[in-house]
Amino acid sequence: MAKVKDPLFSLSASGQIAKTLVYGDWKGIDVVRKYVIPANPNTSGQQTQRGYFGAAVEDWHTDGLTAIDVSAWNLYALALKVAQSGFNVFVKLKNHLVQL
Repeated sequence: MAKVKDPLFSLSASGQIAKTLVYGDWKGIDVVRKYVIPANPNTSGQQTQRGYFGAAVEDWHTDGLTAIDVSAWNLYALALKVAQSGFNVFVKLKNHLVQL
């Protein structure tokens, strides 16, 4: 992705132009990229992975995590020095454990 400054002579831009370029922001940075149609083979393996992911997200919301638990997960993510939230780390670890 290319970073842009004052895209299209404006302060910001978003959306597509003639299915060739897409303007938007990524983590607060204005970017422009080529328009692509994402592949979605929809295989059984992919559906299995989506099921694991959905179950992990549901667990985050239904496991009864308290505000202290959420803070602990966020601190754990900071300790790992990854650009992820506690939610992201929780889902990643949950999916990893399911696949063992």
